[in-house]
Amino acid sequence: MAMGAAYGALWALIPTLTMELFGGTHVAQNYAVLTSTPAVGSVALSAGLAAWVYEAAAAAQGGETGVCTGRSCYEVTLWSCAALSVVAAAMAAAVWVRNRAFYCAVY
Repeated sequence: MAMGAAYGALWALIPTLTMELFGGTHVAQNYAVLTSTPAVGSVALSAGLAAWVYEAAAAAQGGETGVCTGRSCYEVTLWSCAALSVVAAAMAAAVWVRNRAFYCAVY
């Protein structure tokens, strides 16, 4: 649930973040990069990591059908996505700390 809320909040914040962090000179290019990055990451994690983990877990279970059952099928993928979310939160906190003095002076 927390990952979904963070992902949803990102879409609402991208236009504002683009203008605030990078300025208005190249806002269209910066906005395009910021909005396409989650899509690229989603494809990489779903088609790459999730598929690889599922196939490895199915092979470890020894089934000839390639079907995986149980927690081991997606556990590594879930923890990897959670760890990447923590890294993203830490990076967002670093941006906040870096820009805090500016916003305190302006507002």
